[in-house]
Amino acid sequence: MTPLSTELKVKIVTRKNIALNSKLKLQTIRCRFLNQELLKCKHHYRKLLTKSEIAHKRTQVFSEYLLIKNEEDRKEISRELHDEVSQVLTGINFQLEILSKEAATSSGTIRKKIGQTQTLVEKSVETIHRFAKELRPMVLDDLGLIAALKSFIKEFTARTSIPVELTTYAPRIQLSDMNKTILFRVAQEAITNVGRHSEATKAMIVFTKHKDHVQMDVIDNGKHFDSAKIFGKSKNKRLGLLGMEERVRIAHGHFEILSSQGKGTVIRVQIPFMVAKKFKHDVLN
Repeated sequence: MTPLSTELKVKIVTRKNIALNSKLKLQTIRCRFLNQELLKCKHHYRKLLTKSEIAHKRTQVFSEYLLIKNEEDRKEISRELHDEVSQVLTGINFQLEILSKEAATSSGTIRKKIGQTQTLVEKSVETIHRFAKELRPMVLDDLGLIAALKSFIKEFTARTSIPVELTTYAPRIQLSDMNKTILFRVAQEAITNVGRHSEATKAMIVFTKHKDHVQMDVIDNGKHFDSAKIFGKSKNKRLGLLGMEERVRIAHGHFEILSSQGKGTVIRVQIPFMVAKKFKHDVLN
């Protein structure tokens, strides 16, 4: 076989190089196209992320607004029930008292009916006061968080026979009205759950002051539960826990459930000393 001439070899190598260059150019074009598409995707997802962050912030602001509005409505309805409606019923009771005296010489049947009506009115006044307190205890606004919790604990223990100890190692902590309300509502919900579900024989509410936050622990010696399973159940069964967690989140705080066999449950809330300008200041107790 005749060896290839040098000129032919050069031609073959040249053709191979041309083919390789063509492939490289095609690959380069493809890479540029893919890079452009990746940049477009990156830009698109960056826009989506920005929109998502904006939507999340709007949701947070709206949640905070709903919480504040809800408490304001509760306060207004509570005061109207306590001041206006109960005053009307008290006035009716006063008039019945006058009628009772005027009917002293009348038949016993009339006096008896008036007495029964007075009893109904008195029970109505008590019921309205209880509803007003459950909506928004006035002592929370007038005397502060600790006084409101003491009042709530007294009624809870009288109703359930479960003693609740309140301890605070956090004197003179500055809290906003919103944060004060958040702590009260979480404690109220947690203690109510103790009475409903835990089968506990006692409970505690403990406040401690830390460098940059106030901590509240609601502790019971009842049966433990798996919070992950509770959150996975139906809405009605988890609304209480979700409500507590959402309130704490609005305050930029930390919410945690610690529950173990034989040791009961701790609902822990940590709220930083962050007070918005739009809220007034007051002290913990």
